[in-house]
Amino acid sequence: AVADLEARRPVTLSVSPEGIARGGEGFALHLRPILRIMCFGHGEDFIAFVRLARSFGAQVDAYSPHARDLVLLPDTHLLARLNDAPPCMGDDWTALVFIFHDRDWEDALLPPLLHQRAFYTGAVGSPDNHRLRLKRMEAAGVDSQALAGLRGPVGLIPATRDPATLALSILAEVVAAYTRIRPA
Repeated sequence: AVADLEARRPVTLSVSPEGIARGGEGFALHLRPILRIMCFGHGEDFIAFVRLARSFGAQVDAYSPHARDLVLLPDTHLLARLNDAPPCMGDDWTALVFIFHDRDWEDALLPPLLHQRAFYTGAVGSPDNHRLRLKRMEAAGVDSQALAGLRGPVGLIPATRDPATLALSILAEVVAAYTRIRPA
C-alpha cells in the first residue's frame, strides 16, 4: 500500500476484526496520494502561496523566472526562457496553479501545460482577465476541452489583493477540489 501511494496510485484497504488487508470484508479505507501542487509564478503572491501550501503538507513543485523568488523559496526551479515549459508529469492528484502578473509567462506556459493530467488547473486574475486569457489560449491553438478545465479567477475569496489572503483563498479552493476526488 505504501509503495502504491508513493507511486501516486490510490489504495483501498479493508479494515475488519481480523485485521487490515487489500480486498475482503470490512470497512473500506480509501487512501489517496498526497496532494501535489505544481505552481508557476513570481512575486509576493507566488511566495505566499508556495509557503502556505508547503506548510499545509502538500508536495509543491514551484517554478519562477525570478532569481529573487528562488532565494526566498528553497527548492524552487528557475524558468530560464519563455518558451521552455518544464517537463511535468501531472496525475489525478495534481493541481496546476498559475500566479503570474506577467501575461507573457502565462501565455508561454499555459498552452503546453493545459494538456497535463490534473484535477485542478487555475490562474489568478479578474473575470475580465480570465476572458481575455481564454481568447489568447484559443488563438494559440489550445482546444476547447483543455480550456474548459481552466479556472479563473482562482480562490474562494473574490478580488483579494493581500498576498496572504490570496494564498489562503487559492489553497482552500485546491484542497476542497482535492477532497472531492474519489479514489478508484
